[in-house]
Amino acid sequence: MIVVDASVVYKWVVDEQDEATRRAVKLRNTYLAKREKVVAPDILLYEIGNIFAYKTKLSPKDISKAWQSFLLLDIPTVSATASFITGCLTVSRKYAISVYDAAYVELAREKKCRLITADTVLVKRVHQPFVRSL
Repeated sequence: MIVVDASVVYKWVVDEQDEATRRAVKLRNTYLAKREKVVAPDILLYEIGNIFAYKTKLSPKDISKAWQSFLLLDIPTVSATASFITGCLTVSRKYAISVYDAAYVELAREKKCRLITADTVLVKRVHQPFVRSL
């Protein structure tokens, strides 16, 4: 099992034509072929929505297509609980990262699996072997 964050999932549905996207697509295809399970905290839905709303240069038509592609991926998500957020707060303070980013780190820690991200700053800040760049 692998925890994936929004930086990876965005590359699953928007071809940025770079090496990181190529690696992300390879992971996506492994997931779709059922050779690897993935999971994400439910904040993924908000983060992908926010990227499409504010942080992309895609046209409205392309955003709609990308959003539909995202939904078709049917990525399993884990809903937050009070105890999960408590863990996220601890991770956030320990590594000086947002609670949003901490949710992915905490989920990987809880599931005892890897977190794959395209966020190199996150990888450097957390500096744990289970948090890996694409």
